[in-house]
Amino acid sequence: MKYVLYIITLFILVGLSQLLALELPVFGAAAIFWLLLALFAAARNDSTAAVAVAFIGGLIYDLTTSAPVGSYTIGALIAVSVAYTIFNRMTTLRFDWKYVPPLALGGSIFIMLWMFGYGWLLETLRLSPFDQGFTQMLLDTGALILATAIFMYPAYWLTTVLWKAIARLETRKKGGT
Repeated sequence: MKYVLYIITLFILVGLSQLLALELPVFGAAAIFWLLLALFAAARNDSTAAVAVAFIGGLIYDLTTSAPVGSYTIGALIAVSVAYTIFNRMTTLRFDWKYVPPLALGGSIFIMLWMFGYGWLLETLRLSPFDQGFTQMLLDTGALILATAIFMYPAYWLTTVLWKAIARLETRKKGGT
């Protein structure tokens, strides 16, 4: 049931990201809510959910944007792996609201740098005509940072509600109250 809730939330967040990109365009970028959900799950030591959300969310985003297939998926999986390693293997940090800004903004900056590097690599190898250009990458990164800064705490609140619902369901499943 836990993963069903994650998948439902994932589809809502992907749709919300696409809607905001269309309705409130800031240089054509919007917060990537599904990536925030994946990063928050990784920081909370839920590696299976984090990888699933990163993979499925990235795949959906790859297919619904003009980016080369695999660009968001691979970048999100790398970002989730780094977040999981930092929060659960390298330090003894317990993820809470204080770590939302560095995690959200760091993940957003990484995904944009990844998109630029991945697009450049595909263009250099003549595998895809996707060449974003450095100026456009800077504009998109600035817009993504702004959108992420505005929406990171609402996304954190939504994921906290999701985690509480999952905890309630797991408690009921075990026979508790």
